[in-house]
Amino acid sequence: MKRGAIRAFLAGSLVLVACGKTNLANVHPHLLVTPAALAFGDSPQQFPKTLSLLLENGGQATLSLGAATLVGPQAAMFKLGTAVPAQLVAAATATIPLIFTPTAAGAASATLHLASDDPDSPVLDVPVSGSGTLTGGLSVAPAMLAFGRVGEGEAQVLPLTLSSLGPADLYISALTITPASMGFALVGSTMTPATLGAGKSAQIAVRYSPQPGAEATSATLTISSSDPRQPSLQVSLTASVNHAPIPVATGAVPPAPPLATSLSAGIGATVILDGTASSDSDGDVPLTYRWTLRSRPEGSAAAIVNSAIVSTQLTLDVAGIYTVALAVTDSTGLESLSPATLQIQALPPNALLIELSWDQLRPDLDLHLLQTPTDQLGGTGDCGWTNPDPAWFSGGQDDNPRYQGDQLGGYGPEAIDWKTPQPGTFGLTVVYRDANGLAPANLNARLRIFSYGVLTGELTQALTASGQIWNAGTLTWPGGKVVSSAADAGTSP
Repeated sequence: MKRGAIRAFLAGSLVLVACGKTNLANVHPHLLVTPAALAFGDSPQQFPKTLSLLLENGGQATLSLGAATLVGPQAAMFKLGTAVPAQLVAAATATIPLIFTPTAAGAASATLHLASDDPDSPVLDVPVSGSGTLTGGLSVAPAMLAFGRVGEGEAQVLPLTLSSLGPADLYISALTITPASMGFALVGSTMTPATLGAGKSAQIAVRYSPQPGAEATSATLTISSSDPRQPSLQVSLTASVNHAPIPVATGAVPPAPPLATSLSAGIGATVILDGTASSDSDGDVPLTYRWTLRSRPEGSAAAIVNSAIVSTQLTLDVAGIYTVALAVTDSTGLESLSPATLQIQALPPNALLIELSWDQLRPDLDLHLLQTPTDQLGGTGDCGWTNPDPAWFSGGQDDNPRYQGDQLGGYGPEAIDWKTPQPGTFGLTVVYRDANGLAPANLNARLRIFSYGVLTGELTQALTASGQIWNAGTLTWPGGKVVSSAADAGTSP
């Protein structure tokens, strides 16, 4: 602190010693207001104009502020923009906006009373004044917005022109649509409050997007402005709804009945696709149809015969899942909001297929399916080249796996299929039987497991020498779940 400031502080707030007596100087708050008066000048009628007062505590104690009131013949034309703070600490300031909105032509004045605990001026008066001048006028074209019939999932946008007709600028305080939940909304950045100059025009836009399930709807756009003749001008908004058609897709392999959502059929079957059950609640018929084959199994060349008719067909050529979609369009050109989908599973002759392949020409690999993961190779619990048709389960050959043949060299595949798999957890094992003179003997083996033609598991392993046994993992049925296990680098028995 500078020396002069120290002297002033001591003079104003520390002790004075005189005639052997000690006295404490008074420390109190002091309210300062800048400017001492507010003159708003001219403003169009109903057009708010804002000026600010700066309140400051020039004392050394906390200032407590009381009520702030406006009095005088035209006090109603003035109002505080924010509340006065309850307290100001020493040297603190606060900015208080004051708003003048003339409701008539001519001069207007009032007095702002500021109460505080400043002992020198418990009530400080601030004169405020202004003058109302000309009035603004608002015109809206068109007087109402009729959106007509709008399709579900679509939107219609209509313009609205606001014009300032009076000799004074126009103040647009708010644009409000009620009710807010009917699908009407302002488009773009329509910010309020805003000023529209005298003689000027501005365009806004309103969008209508039907709510799901809506019927004919209406709402009101309210434009709040400084036009004293119509401070809340209302524009009627109306619309009706074109409901989207509803697609229904079924599939059938005659003489079986048609099914929606999903069905299964054997490889080679021709599925009749039918959209006859599709409908339009508004009666906008006839409908047009669009079939799409969204997905098909790898290797499939299947195609929908005619995608633009109500009933068509699809022939299943590869096992796996085919996904078909149907979209319909009504006579007005409105398409369904979402397509109907139908999943078709093409079933192979056998429910389960295990396939072994490898990437070298000479080596010989052997595939084994074990009745339990702990069964021994070459035993009765081993389905492989030594026991191609095991009798693990009663009920005949279809209830047991079948080894499809030993590829003594080449890339494979070796396969085990099972027409009607029985419940259980089975072991998957591969034996590197012979390198057949290949040097080096390294190769990559791959096991793929198909459940009803769908690939449910794939296991790979690098093998480095003949005699290795790869305990690849386990297979659980029903479900075809495959769980990998660590490779076993041991030697074959």
